[in-house]
Amino acid sequence: MASDQTKNYGLNQWERTDKVVMEDFNADNAKVDAALAEKAEASAVTALQAAVAKKAERSALTALQTTVNGKASQSALNALQTTVNSKGNCRVELGSYVGTGVAPVSLKTSFPPKALIIMSGRLGFAVRPSDRIVFISDNTRYGTITWTNTGLSWVPGTVANTGQWNNMEDNTYYYVVFG
Repeated sequence: MASDQTKNYGLNQWERTDKVVMEDFNADNAKVDAALAEKAEASAVTALQAAVAKKAERSALTALQTTVNGKASQSALNALQTTVNSKGNCRVELGSYVGTGVAPVSLKTSFPPKALIIMSGRLGFAVRPSDRIVFISDNTRYGTITWTNTGLSWVPGTVANTGQWNNMEDNTYYYVVFG
């Protein structure tokens, strides 16, 4: 039988002359197990609270849903692309990308691109052979675009904010490329 116990959890502490009893060890293990389980649960609650705190407010989610509902469906965009491609004088590719926040932004195409339109909170557009891409919102910003036979890429001009050149990290952008 232990002659002393720890201050915080009441775990057994023995002197050299104490008789060691298995029940004391089992009781200590049960206390340690309960304390660890409580700590793990508290950590999980803290992590969950942090995750919830990062989520958007319900009103922001509702506004986003309204915006998403106003967008054309992918099937409608594909049907439009098929119709335009069947006309023989213009090729169109539609798509989206998720911004990285890092220049350049590159898009691959199955034909030599002639014009680009990017849609998000800002409108971006460029027409070949110009090396300038224009972004319009509350003001106008310019970047430099490079055209190839299999795609295009652009970098910002004097714009420091990646959202102003349609490449804000984790934002989705939609584009139409004409060829």
